[in-house]
Amino acid sequence: MTVSPDRANLVLELFEAYYKRVFCFTRKSLTPTAAEDVAQDVFTRLLQVKNLEDKEITASYLIKIADNLIKRKYNKDQ
Repeated sequence: MTVSPDRANLVLELFEAYYKRVFCFTRKSLTPTAAEDVAQDVFTRLLQVKNLEDKEITASYLIKIADNLIKRKYNKDQ
């Protein structure tokens, strides 16, 4: 998937605004390294969201993505 510069800039702005909150959420359940991986994966996945430019992305939306990623990791490890 080719990512437009506008989309990349939008995700970068969201990363700068919300990374710490997402990381703190993931850190409650994971080791520091795993929490960082999941937090970064949240923003990588944003690049693939359809109509991202038209959506209002909030911290709770990003934390929900992180929560889903943690659950998938947990279920995969079981």
